[in-house]
Amino acid sequence: MKKPGAEQLIERLKTDDGYEGQIAECRVFPPREPRYEDLVPPLPGVLAANLCRLSINRFYSHQAEAVRRVRNGENVVIVTETASGKSLCYNLPVLEAILNDPFTTALYVFPTKALSQDQARALHGLISPDEPFDETRGVHSPRFHSFRVAFGAYDGDTPEDVRPQLRRSARVILTNPDMLSFGILPNHNALWAGFFRNLRFVVLDEIHAYRGVFGSHVANVVKRLNRVCAHHGADPVYVCCSATIANPGEHAAALTGAKLSVVNDNGAPSAKKTFILWNPPVLEKTAFRRKSPLTETVDLFARFVRAGLRTIVFAGAKPTVEVILRFTRAKLKSASPRTRARIHAYRAGYLPSDRRRIERELATGKLHGVACTSALELGVDIGSLDAAVINGYPGTIASVWQQAGRAGRRSGDSIAVFVAHPEPLDQYLIRHPEYFFGRPVESAIINPENPYILSQHLKAAANELPLRRDEEPRFGGGYVGLVRDLITSGSLVERRSGVFWAGGDSPAARINLRSASSERYDIRIPGGARIGTMDASNALRYLHDGAVYLHEGDSFLVEKLDLADKTAWVVPKNLPYYTRSLSTENVSIQSERVSKRLGAAKVSFGFVRVAERVKYFRKIRTGDNSIIERRELNYPEEILTTHGLWFIVPEEIIGELRGAALDVMGGLHAVEHAAIAMLPLLAMCDRQDIGGVSQDRHPDTGGPTIFIHDAYDGGMGIAETGYVRIRELLTDTLDLVAGCPCDDGCPSCVQSPKCGNLNEPLDKKAAEIILAGLLT
Repeated sequence: MKKPGAEQLIERLKTDDGYEGQIAECRVFPPREPRYEDLVPPLPGVLAANLCRLSINRFYSHQAEAVRRVRNGENVVIVTETASGKSLCYNLPVLEAILNDPFTTALYVFPTKALSQDQARALHGLISPDEPFDETRGVHSPRFHSFRVAFGAYDGDTPEDVRPQLRRSARVILTNPDMLSFGILPNHNALWAGFFRNLRFVVLDEIHAYRGVFGSHVANVVKRLNRVCAHHGADPVYVCCSATIANPGEHAAALTGAKLSVVNDNGAPSAKKTFILWNPPVLEKTAFRRKSPLTETVDLFARFVRAGLRTIVFAGAKPTVEVILRFTRAKLKSASPRTRARIHAYRAGYLPSDRRRIERELATGKLHGVACTSALELGVDIGSLDAAVINGYPGTIASVWQQAGRAGRRSGDSIAVFVAHPEPLDQYLIRHPEYFFGRPVESAIINPENPYILSQHLKAAANELPLRRDEEPRFGGGYVGLVRDLITSGSLVERRSGVFWAGGDSPAARINLRSASSERYDIRIPGGARIGTMDASNALRYLHDGAVYLHEGDSFLVEKLDLADKTAWVVPKNLPYYTRSLSTENVSIQSERVSKRLGAAKVSFGFVRVAERVKYFRKIRTGDNSIIERRELNYPEEILTTHGLWFIVPEEIIGELRGAALDVMGGLHAVEHAAIAMLPLLAMCDRQDIGGVSQDRHPDTGGPTIFIHDAYDGGMGIAETGYVRIRELLTDTLDLVAGCPCDDGCPSCVQSPKCGNLNEPLDKKAAEIILAGLLT
């Protein structure tokens, strides 16, 4: 089947019976020519010959610059677009160093297992391009020059009988932060001493993924790595790679503790890309209720697959991915069974063998399409795709371009479609295409000194090597106080030679790098088999009694959430609805750190105490998103102490609202919702990372106050970004509210699906007056 071009495809979409003007904007990005540079001195002959076998005869300008800097012993961060050949920037100097000294070792750290496997395949190609890669073999020792280079992925999927051989002989270990934290560092003396003694290179790939809680954990894992390296006499060069972010040098330095030079002049070519902003049509003009973006995404997925376009669809949540797969297969019922079988889902939680099979079938072209979470956003080689569909704003502009870049990686033109949700941020971007396409990407934010995260890693570090007082510069200003607290609690013990871990187990095994909390809930079916896990911070919200849990396309009903045993008991059920929990919050001020004026208003930043209670949930019909039933829940209050910003609305603005007979509380509430919706544009975060509360007279301030806070104990720097950029945040918020065409407020401006008060009261006009008054 001949694939249609972008222009032809757009014309087909516009003439379809279901088209109601969904294309809000269409931009065409022209192709870019490559720029090349020579490597001086050239690579060793055997390595150059292997590159020739792979048809690599020249180097892009950024590759040549990066290799030169690494050869000179510089720490480097390479920041270029997806599919620009960043892996050669570290593979070439590493292999060259091994040729010169066969005892040299290198540690490659990737955020996902899929990337480790993919890069093992790429490394094999550089070493032995004529030999097929056997991904079932744990240790790869292809012949290279006059000796063998052993390498392999060392992660949770690596068979136990393979691991000793990797530890003994591997020159390059490919792993992820999780395995580095609980499997490698705690055993550095007993099992890894030789590897660390000869460690010359540490590669951190896709560092833009290390942000928020995950990034804060990873920064502490790297601090522990640096301690272990120093103990074994190693001082490795750091090579970091990233998609485009606003602060690559600063972010890489925060992760590694090193000073790095930035290589960001991309010399790689790019093919023509057509990018469409797609807005589901309005169904109810009065409430501005729109057609389901899920339905629109499924329609586009099915249409692209029918047209012969190899397509990737991104969705933000695991259940959404499964629903997209199920509905698209149903939509393709008139197509052949072979076509329906050639689309699949991909997400965390699948068995390793299934993930590898899907990756392989994508790379070889066997699959026509895949619906996935951000797990495939990163640089896994999934072959040449023709189209990317992004179901809802993924949280950052950087992620938008990463996901769109998964199509058209190797050859030919491609098309990307962003399907907007009826939520404030999505609709703001639809109404401001110049902002969407022209806005600089965000800064990655981490907070390694978050006390709840740092304390977990101090326990692990003390188990690896005794802690010393002079290590405060490494761990940050709260180091001494936290160590004292851990000694007092009995977790650590002080001796003459330092501070040691007092327990008998490995504290690193308890750390969940993807959550500020170390606790997890098991998800089990009748008979006791475990089908999944969830971190404690999300369990009450998503695994409460009566919740619908989706797993591998199947729906399960949560019959009982056992808080004592931290287990959710589920049963398989084919249900016509999904569930959404709602919670209420109360915020109190613990301490004010800084404050400033915004016009007549006072804006503050500091620590706040948040008391949240999951109070009820809704059953929502899958087909039309109508509410079937609401049920009460009775769970204990959850408490967190975190960073927050707050501002008091001046009395003259409140007087203006009252004079106009507008709802004061409704205006405050609407500003809170809209400002929280817009903050992710300034801070590299997700809407779920933030919370907020508004009160017409808060007891701690004595006035009408709006709070916005981080949703993690100890804070992640998100609210702080909002405080620093408060004028910009409220300007964008006013633009969102005033620019929405609705009359009284809708899901596209001031309504929030998370609101525990069911979006009552809300007053859009009052919100406009408050925001305009604050910005005067």
